[in-house]
Amino acid sequence: MKSSLAAKIGGAMALIIVAAVSTTTLLNILRFEEAYQDFVARRLHVIAADIRRDVVFGLDLGLPLQAMDNLPDILARHIRAGDIEAITLRDCEGGIVESAGTPRHVGGVAWPSRKPPETWRRFSDETVALGVRIDNALGECAGVITVDHSAALYAAAIDRNRLRLLAAGAAGMLVAIPAFLLARRLFRRRRAVLGAIEANMAAILAGAADGGDGIDPQALPSGDTIERMVVEAYRNARPAMIAATASGKDDQA
Repeated sequence: MKSSLAAKIGGAMALIIVAAVSTTTLLNILRFEEAYQDFVARRLHVIAADIRRDVVFGLDLGLPLQAMDNLPDILARHIRAGDIEAITLRDCEGGIVESAGTPRHVGGVAWPSRKPPETWRRFSDETVALGVRIDNALGECAGVITVDHSAALYAAAIDRNRLRLLAAGAAGMLVAIPAFLLARRLFRRRRAVLGAIEANMAAILAGAADGGDGIDPQALPSGDTIERMVVEAYRNARPAMIAATASGKDDQA
């Protein structure tokens, strides 16, 4: 019965360890994905903001977007990074004015309103992109810059680091479960020693103590351990307990 109960408690503790490690690993994966998405979005925003600065300079000179001959050079300068698929300059209705690479939504984008949002981003299995609106000196929409990141490279980075975190979680579980089993074995041994001491004390109080203390020497580990110190202290106090019990019975007689 006791062994069955101990097995149930041990199984429950093992399940708790597995659940704790699994939950921690899942939270680490979610935190990484969120942090990596923010990192990529900030990088795309830096590229878009740099292009916007050059375009706004031309707008301040009174040039419309269609008349800026240096737009191809401006866009091409930022698309040299291997993970940037396309950089597109659109008008405020979503039509393409100039592009570098292979832009998505070639036919134009349906914006949520007449004036596109100041900044937007899309992260999905097919699209990893960020857009920044360009305003003229009057605060009116003049265009939108869209920077497309390679969705395949983004997904590969997420999957690669997800596998690393899963491997770390599995390694933590492989370490935690043996540590738990070792601790369980140590506590079981201590429970056996303390149980023998408790039984011997009960025998002394009942007047049925023999010459031994009832502790199995094989149950004690080698070295200066807690079990040996407890047993040594009990053995030193045991004669006094026997004498006190015998004296109390003599007084009662």
